[in-house]
Amino acid sequence: MHLSAPSVIPTVERESIDLNARWVRTWNVEMLRVAGIMARLAFSNEMADLSTRVKMAAQTAGHGNKVTKNEIAQFLPEALHILKTFTFGESTPSSQVSSLMEEAFWTAYKRPSIEVYSTRGVLPTTKVRLATEDLSGFVEGIPVIPEGLTESGFIQKLKEYELITEITISDVKQELEAKALTKDQLIQFIGWAGKKAVTGDVDGPTIHSLFDVAVATIGENGQGDIIALGSIKNYLSVNKIPADVPIPPTTMPYLFTRACSTNELQALGWEVLEIVPWLRFLIESRSNRPDDENITVSTAFSAHVLRIISSSWQGLSQSARDTVKSLLQPLTVVPTKLGMKKPGEAFFQSVKLFDDLPTVTGCPGVKEYFFAAIGVRKTVDLETIFSRLLKPATDVKEGQTIATNRHMDLIKYLASVKDDIPVEDLKRLKDTPICPAEAGPKGFESSAGTSRLYRVSELFEPKSELRSLQLPIIQWLGPPGSYRPSSNEGRFLSLLGLRACPSVPEIIGLMASADPLLRNKAMAYFIGTHHINGYEKFNVGSTTTSFLPPQGDEKRLVTPAECFTNEKCAILGFNILRKDLHVHANVSPFDPVL
Repeated sequence: MHLSAPSVIPTVERESIDLNARWVRTWNVEMLRVAGIMARLAFSNEMADLSTRVKMAAQTAGHGNKVTKNEIAQFLPEALHILKTFTFGESTPSSQVSSLMEEAFWTAYKRPSIEVYSTRGVLPTTKVRLATEDLSGFVEGIPVIPEGLTESGFIQKLKEYELITEITISDVKQELEAKALTKDQLIQFIGWAGKKAVTGDVDGPTIHSLFDVAVATIGENGQGDIIALGSIKNYLSVNKIPADVPIPPTTMPYLFTRACSTNELQALGWEVLEIVPWLRFLIESRSNRPDDENITVSTAFSAHVLRIISSSWQGLSQSARDTVKSLLQPLTVVPTKLGMKKPGEAFFQSVKLFDDLPTVTGCPGVKEYFFAAIGVRKTVDLETIFSRLLKPATDVKEGQTIATNRHMDLIKYLASVKDDIPVEDLKRLKDTPICPAEAGPKGFESSAGTSRLYRVSELFEPKSELRSLQLPIIQWLGPPGSYRPSSNEGRFLSLLGLRACPSVPEIIGLMASADPLLRNKAMAYFIGTHHINGYEKFNVGSTTTSFLPPQGDEKRLVTPAECFTNEKCAILGFNILRKDLHVHANVSPFDPVL
């Protein structure tokens, strides 16, 4: 910029402008100030022309009145040239000349403002900010000095005269109030806020004041769901709850927090979403959600939710576990082959007593201990067993036989789950008739059973020697030897009271039978198993039942007290034990002397 020489008065030597002589100095100073003011007017004119060209370029590009990055980049060299043109340098030989002109340039207007080129075109400095960090990711509406101009001398003078300031929290807040954030902007904003909160550059109350006005639209093309950041209380930890499930509206979706550290999210005042509130949300909102996101309707969704809870089960407190159980147990949340069932109505897949039981299906990855904890059954309840498996046939009359193996299915099943049977149920099993006795033809006794059911403790093991005593033998289908007392089923039947041998009073009763053949078999059994069955512990001599055959009159039976082994007693009229039994007299208290 040039100033005509006749406008100012030089010194006597005509080497410089006279700024010392009293009256001459006043004239020259004012002329220099006029030059500064004219420079300011020229600058304003240049910037106005530049503003017009920028707006026309935006309109030509079809952007309307909105200036985009393309137009800003297009006219950046021209703006830089204007700023350099009106940047004052030091004058020689007197620096006062440039100082007076520059002062007039900056103070020409009463308002402390000047036009400047920004990311939104030419605007007064009161509306433009210096970007100390890139905030354009979420507050692109704040006009800032373009990066190519920030180091220019003109911008440095703006800082020096405090005509421009850096972006403030108030600027950010106004921008957030003005428009909703997009998905990408929301990610940028949360990341910025988290870093500021962790470093302490922005305190908690200030962060919350920004969140209170911030709103984001997370649907496609700016449409759809809205997130009000002021209502957010939780964030999602995908190690606990995956990102593909519905979450409460007070939880920030993982898409917008995955780039943030845990410390940053917690510094924002957010807490991780726990299993219990998440589950409560799914249950309480199920009626308002589509069927494929309803935990009581969709088998796939329910299985997914149960798998998530199962994975975290060991890490939950006892209180949280109790809450989860109380939330799930009243609802049909367990997928079974018969549809959705309540936990107490569903059975483990290992329960195969009935083909039509609602056993759990389609739940890979769900731990058994979790299913057991919420009430899924490992055993069939006795009411179901008694009403279905042990229901007597209505078309069978008393005394008739029936071919069935339902009781064997029951015993095999109960034996497989005996450790899980409650004590009360076990006691009830002992007291309830659940098994038939053998009723088949000779040689095929196990092929049919009685229509009447017996308590297990009323029956005997299927042994040929016991069968010959006409004792009630448990019906156990299969070839001879298929029943093994040491098997899982045999041990369980023994637990229920299945008998391996008759008691001494019972065997005495058999030896006192009116059937001579049965009496002999019972006597032979008693003698042969006396030590094996522990019969020696019983005082047979105290019995008052007549079961011993005297010599010479085998049809008559006498008590042990009425019988002797010393044949010389016969002369006195006493009963002598049948001779072939004398060698076994030591197994019973027969008097061998008297």
